[in-house]
Amino acid sequence: MLLKNAAYIGPDLRLHHDDLRIENTIISQIAPHLSPNQDEEVHDCAGMVLIPALADCHVHTPDTLFKGLFNGMPMIEWCNDTPQGRLQKRLFDYLDTHARSPEFRTLVLYAYVQYVKQGIACIVESGQADDSQSVLHACACEIGLKALVDYYDQYDPTIPTETTISIGTHLPEEEDLTPELLREVQERCAAASPWIMTHCLETDWRLADIQEKFGTSTVQVMQNAALLNEKSILFHCIQVTEQDIAAIGEAHATVVCCPISTLRGSEGLMPLQNMLAHKVNITIGTDFIEHDIWDSIRCLYTTMSDPAFPPIDREAVVFAMATSNAETIFKNNGYSGLIQLGASADICCIGHTAELDPLVELSEFSNVLHNVLMQGGKDMVKHLMVNGVFVVYDGVCQTIDEEQVVSEYRDLVARLVVESRA
Repeated sequence: MLLKNAAYIGPDLRLHHDDLRIENTIISQIAPHLSPNQDEEVHDCAGMVLIPALADCHVHTPDTLFKGLFNGMPMIEWCNDTPQGRLQKRLFDYLDTHARSPEFRTLVLYAYVQYVKQGIACIVESGQADDSQSVLHACACEIGLKALVDYYDQYDPTIPTETTISIGTHLPEEEDLTPELLREVQERCAAASPWIMTHCLETDWRLADIQEKFGTSTVQVMQNAALLNEKSILFHCIQVTEQDIAAIGEAHATVVCCPISTLRGSEGLMPLQNMLAHKVNITIGTDFIEHDIWDSIRCLYTTMSDPAFPPIDREAVVFAMATSNAETIFKNNGYSGLIQLGASADICCIGHTAELDPLVELSEFSNVLHNVLMQGGKDMVKHLMVNGVFVVYDGVCQTIDEEQVVSEYRDLVARLVVESRA
């Protein structure tokens, strides 16, 4: 495949103008002018800006069903004995008992369509329903996403996987963790060295839980149990100490900041300044209910604009969080978060509309990346390529019947909400 007239953001974060050739999932040639080979598929990229496909490193599918249902309610009060809480519980119970149903598959496929249409090629999938891992795994393959799927205590290194899918295990959250469960996780990790994920110190009550049971923080529990390493992924990390952050950095673990989710949930925000000072690998997640990664990107950029924040190249730092920092997780799936020679062709094509203008690219100054991050969004994503295959083209998902999935989803949600209110 040949991409002609490609204006793309390169590893130097500057705008380049070249032709790109893609062969066997890889960007095999980059040059100012490439002639098509015989019978080669050619796409004219004039009128677009190409960026690396994005990575959303914390999702709970299928959670679109809960949109707006947790508004104004902190996590500790979820599923309480109020009309709102009872509705939440009924829908949670529905998901837990329907993971093998065609309806559940519809909910998952609808959510995955929303991700790819934002330009997301990679997700870290924590799931939402009991025993749903294999369904999430299969649906990610069907849509064309690259995914790390959390199999929790069902993790088995012999589970067949594809080149685009990895699997991992889970450390139970602070309110559920016991010495016995900790030993079980240690045994799983010692046997196979899988990815290990956990919601880490997301709230003050979770911090109180772990301190009461173990006398220290979750990070220190993981470190003492030899579970903190380069294959550890810690979500949120809001109630961490300086000692915790130093340990995370020394272990080369990855953290996931979900700013929209945790701020709107009144939980606070990861201490980004200290994380960056310790050179911790930070990625971006949308987490639960909130699915717009572009909103999360802009939220982090705005947070780093605070006068108390040290001077940094904000565009570069935030863009890396949404792209190349995720290479650590998805390297074995071919993702690098870069458009360069030899990289996997995971590319998001954004329409160059008037909202992006003016785009200025001079040797001493560029506003291109800034304008793409601040003005870009899901409505501007024209195409998404994963492994050199168009998963989204002209704004429409190519791997499934999007119209049918959306129709089935709307009918299902309308019925479930009515039944859950009864």
